[in-house]
Amino acid sequence: MIDDKITVLIPTSLTPSCPATFLIDQAVRTVRHHLPEAKISICCDGLRDDVDRGTMTKYSGYCAELMGKYDNAKVTVFMEPVNQVGMLEYWLKTVDTPLVLYLEHDFEVIADPIEWDSIAEKILDHTYNYIKLSGMHRIPPEHEHLMTARKRYGPGDHTDFCVIETIQYSTWPHVASVEWYRRMYDKYLIGRKGQMIEPILYQVFMHWVGYERLAIYNPTQHAMMRVQHHDGARWKPNV
Repeated sequence: MIDDKITVLIPTSLTPSCPATFLIDQAVRTVRHHLPEAKISICCDGLRDDVDRGTMTKYSGYCAELMGKYDNAKVTVFMEPVNQVGMLEYWLKTVDTPLVLYLEHDFEVIADPIEWDSIAEKILDHTYNYIKLSGMHRIPPEHEHLMTARKRYGPGDHTDFCVIETIQYSTWPHVASVEWYRRMYDKYLIGRKGQMIEPILYQVFMHWVGYERLAIYNPTQHAMMRVQHHDGARWKPNV
């Protein structure tokens, strides 16, 4: 298992369901099915100054509820809105494992097997920097132009470890090298606290001259889909 080599990063923020914690509870519960002993680092984004007192009270209650709720998990609450780039800046200073699993609070990792050891191996040996877990059963036809190759590693049978190489960066759940994220931060994200990561790096790789070693996990067993998005922006309290 790779639990001692990976930290699960869970960014969370104000959603309509606050102060209920069912979304992030599901994220933690389902990743624990796969990585029972991995460290988890939860970052709660800060609120804008114009947020009303009622909303502030709900979100404060949400953040307080997370404190001490999950085993082997650290919760950090920001006093100002830092968004994903600010959270990444914090994680790069505090994470002490070579790998991270980036898992936004409104995703779950489904129970189908995942070849975590092979994913870790291919990142740690620098074959890839980033391997995404798909939220779809197949690559949509309109995304095929973003795929560059199908690769198999193994004897050529059902035990092969398979990925689809891509130029498409996304903050959907993925495993990545901390060293690689540090390079991306230093080159493209520094000074951009308060912004989302994906719009910045997506454009970088769309115009990348060369190959930055991004891939999508494409298992030979079961369907390709390994995560499900619950879209936290649409959930209401008591739903």
